[in-house]
Amino acid sequence: MNIDIQSNVHNTVETVWNKSNPNLMNLLCLYLPAKDPYATTKWYCDVFELDPSVLDRGSPDGFVNGNPYTTYSMYYLLSQDELKLHFEANGSVHTSIRLKVNHIDNVYRNMMQSGTEILTDGIVRSDDGDWIRFKDIDGRLLEVVHTQINLPESEQSVSPSTIPLLYGLQRLSLPAKDPYFTYKWYCDVFGFEPSMNDTDADLCVLDHPNFGYSLHFLRSDNQLQHQFHNREGYNHTYLLLQVKDIDQIFASMKSLGVEIVNDAINDRGGCGQEIRFIDPDGRTIEINDYGTR
Repeated sequence: MNIDIQSNVHNTVETVWNKSNPNLMNLLCLYLPAKDPYATTKWYCDVFELDPSVLDRGSPDGFVNGNPYTTYSMYYLLSQDELKLHFEANGSVHTSIRLKVNHIDNVYRNMMQSGTEILTDGIVRSDDGDWIRFKDIDGRLLEVVHTQINLPESEQSVSPSTIPLLYGLQRLSLPAKDPYFTYKWYCDVFGFEPSMNDTDADLCVLDHPNFGYSLHFLRSDNQLQHQFHNREGYNHTYLLLQVKDIDQIFASMKSLGVEIVNDAINDRGGCGQEIRFIDPDGRTIEINDYGTR
C-alpha cells in the first residue's frame, strides 16, 4: 500500500463533491463461495422466502435477486475456498455483514425449521432493532436485524406486508488498524461529509445519508478475508458496491494515491464500468456504476 497517512489524510478533492449526496450508493452484489451452489441457494430461498424459480440444479453457480425495492443480488459461486465474514475487535467477535429483514419472527421460525445454527439466545430484542446471529449453510457468521422499513421515495406507497423478508444491507463492519484514518479515507474517496473528529476512536461510523446503512470501522489487527477463488480460478472479491460518477471517483483515487488494480476503469459494457482497488487496510474491493448512467 503506497498511501502516506500523514500526507494524504487531509488531501481531499473538496471542490467537486456534493457531500449531501455521496458517490457511493448501495450494495450491488454479494458474492459468496459455495461447495454446493444449488444447496446454498435453496437454503437462502427457504430461510428468507425468496423466489424459488432461481433454483437450477444444472447450473454451476447459484443466484438470488434481492427484491424489487433494493439493488443488490447474491451470487453463490462454486468454490472450495472458505470465506470467514467475522473478526475480533475490542475483545468481541464482530460479523462483517448485517442484513435487514422484515418479520424477523418468520425468519427465526424458518431458521429453526431448517436446522440453522443460531448463535444468539433466540431473537435478541433491543432498542436498536431485534437481531439474530447465525451460521449459514456454508458456516459463515452473519447477522440479520429487523428495523424500521425505509423505502425509496418512489416506493413510499408500498405496503410493508408485501416486502420480502430479506431486503437490504444494514451495516458493513470492517477491521482497521487506524479507524479514523480509514473512515476519513472513505469520506475523501467517495464524497461523504465527515461527522467525526476523534482521531483516537476505536470505532468510527459512517452513516449513508440516502440508503439507510452504515460502514463501521473498528480498531483491530485482524485481517478480514475479502477474496476467494471461483471454479475457474479467478480471485473474486465478495463485495461489489454501486457508485455513480465513476470517472470522478477514479480521478479522486488517483489524486489520493489509491492503489488501483490495472490502474484503469474496466468497461464491462452492459454490466457497467468497474474499478477494483485496495483500501488503507489492504482490502481489495470493487465498485461499479451499473444502473446509474
